[in-house]
Amino acid sequence: MKKAVNRIIELLNAKQQCISFAESITGGMLSSCFVDVPGASKVYLGSAVCYSDYAKESVLNIPHSIIEKHSAVSYKCAYYMAKSTLKLYNSDYAVATTGYAGPTGNPVGECFVAIATKKRVCVHRLKLKAGRNNIRRACTAIALIYLYKFLKGSKQYV
Repeated sequence: MKKAVNRIIELLNAKQQCISFAESITGGMLSSCFVDVPGASKVYLGSAVCYSDYAKESVLNIPHSIIEKHSAVSYKCAYYMAKSTLKLYNSDYAVATTGYAGPTGNPVGECFVAIATKKRVCVHRLKLKAGRNNIRRACTAIALIYLYKFLKGSKQYV
């Protein structure tokens, strides 16, 4: 993951842009990956680890109706998490993660990764099969890959 983060930081530096995160299932793992890299402070603004529905509503201002109608693990919630994080940190990019790591939740391994700019939001649905912590690690790694490809302008991720 460190190689991906280094490349992402290089891309953001070259664009003179910054990033922020909203993490639920990844619980700060994306942020940790970034702060492990010297020089990340030039592009990384911060992260909101919003694990509970209450935190999503109170910190990120996700409408209660979105969580009630679609659940906190949904395309809609991931979309709003990413958009709210852009606003919260006034960043150029935001990445949001939400999902069911297990052992409970239905279905375990369902995750959503959203990447937002001020002009668009791209949400990916993942179906991962592994134990709890491996699901969390996989979601983190996949989010970094999607972010890198998004920043590079890959049509599949834009």
